[in-house]
Amino acid sequence: MLGVCDTSGRDRHILEEITEAIQKCAHDVHAVLFVIEYVRMTSEFREVISELLSVFDNEVKKSLILVFSKVPANLSVDRTLLKQKLTKDPPMSEGMSLTNPLKNLMLAVGEKWVIFPIHSSPDHIWLREAENLERHLSSRSYVDFIETKIYMDRRHHANCGPSIIFQDQLRKVEEKLRLTEEKLRLAEEEKQRLVEKEIQRVAEVDNRRLAEEGKQQTKNSKNERRKRKQERKKAKRDAAELMKAHEEEIKKKYEEAAKAQSERDELQKKIDEMEKEKKEKEKEKEMEKKKEKEMEMEKEKEKEKEKGKEKSCIIL
Repeated sequence: MLGVCDTSGRDRHILEEITEAIQKCAHDVHAVLFVIEYVRMTSEFREVISELLSVFDNEVKKSLILVFSKVPANLSVDRTLLKQKLTKDPPMSEGMSLTNPLKNLMLAVGEKWVIFPIHSSPDHIWLREAENLERHLSSRSYVDFIETKIYMDRRHHANCGPSIIFQDQLRKVEEKLRLTEEKLRLAEEEKQRLVEKEIQRVAEVDNRRLAEEGKQQTKNSKNERRKRKQERKKAKRDAAELMKAHEEEIKKKYEEAAKAQSERDELQKKIDEMEKEKKEKEKEKEMEKKKEKEMEMEKEKEKEKEKGKEKSCIIL
């Protein structure tokens, strides 16, 4: 965030850069972690936090998780004391702090903040913060809010329809689904090929052993047959294990395909909802225009009546 806020580019350019970064990991990220050094409270750092608050609205600020590093040992143990020090500030105006932007950020994210201890602390401190972070990361909704906000800003500048917002993501999901189905098909073919090859190998082993049996009539023929029987059993076990491994791989491919299909359906649902919202807004605008036109016609009729009354008075 420091690198973005230190640039001299315009807001639209910064939003495009952030969008590109999010698109590269859109299907794997779970949240946005903003790391803050407890000891680094310079004027530059305050400006960075103020810039963060101005770029994202209240809904998007809820998508962030703050991570405080270099926190003293006593404050790491007592989270309440740390929160008091971070939010210590003169009076507030309309819910916003006048001099401490970090306090505004803390108020925006609520309880979504954790500590990264740098000192030798009891194990329960590390476990407590790890559990807090895991709880905050339990939902993917964090990034969905940020992506939607940035895409909506880009749509506003480009004056494009709502269905275009998620087209890039939708194409990526469809491509991912296609690749998964292709891998699944290849895995099925490979499984069939290996099974047939193993069956052929076992048959060849049996044929060789049977040919040797016809040539050899020795005292140890019984041991040889036992040995060959064991080899056949081993070959069958190997074939069964190989088939099981390929079935597990195919099952994994099916799960990936189902996940990709689910993501595609979710994106398509968002597009449909936004199209519906657009049509409803257009319908409301048409109704407003119709009402305005009717009011204007009523006003014109009133004016005509007034003019008629004036003429009658003049004639009298």
